[in-house]
Amino acid sequence: MYGDSVAGSVGSFTAADLGLDANTSSSSAAESDRGLTLSDPVLGNLVLDDNRLRYSVLEGRFAVCRLAPDAAIPEWASGVHFLSITRTANELSIVCEQEFVPAAIHAESDWACLQLQGPFPFEMTGVLAAILNPLAAAEVGIFAVSTFDTDYVLVKADRLQAAKDALHNAGHERTG
Repeated sequence: MYGDSVAGSVGSFTAADLGLDANTSSSSAAESDRGLTLSDPVLGNLVLDDNRLRYSVLEGRFAVCRLAPDAAIPEWASGVHFLSITRTANELSIVCEQEFVPAAIHAESDWACLQLQGPFPFEMTGVLAAILNPLAAAEVGIFAVSTFDTDYVLVKADRLQAAKDALHNAGHERTG
């Protein structure tokens, strides 16, 4: 089974592409009625049935904030559920729970946050495309953040149901 590739709308890859070795006992592949499930102690379970993914919706509402590129990271930049801080030559962006953001800060509020169930190997292509394409077709705007292990997709809270419907119709599974 490991010699077979898994193909779908996201791309084509083999178990070797995912860093799994058919000759080790720590990795295994099994057919199920949902497709090929690859198991690895580091990667966990990735369900690769036509590249359908699992996601959850984080608690709370989030804000995307823009500060000057040379601004110090403010004390209010914290979070229980999600926090992302990115500095570029042009800005300091902070994504956090909106309740922590002072009113004077330039921010876009009322975002809901979808967490894709990772981790995803760096070699795996098309993860975001599998999620973003159905959202684009449903005219749901997004703000994406990637981490070492996974991806987060923020959608406006008033479009959350449309996002969940689009992802469900594309075959993705909500786990929480």
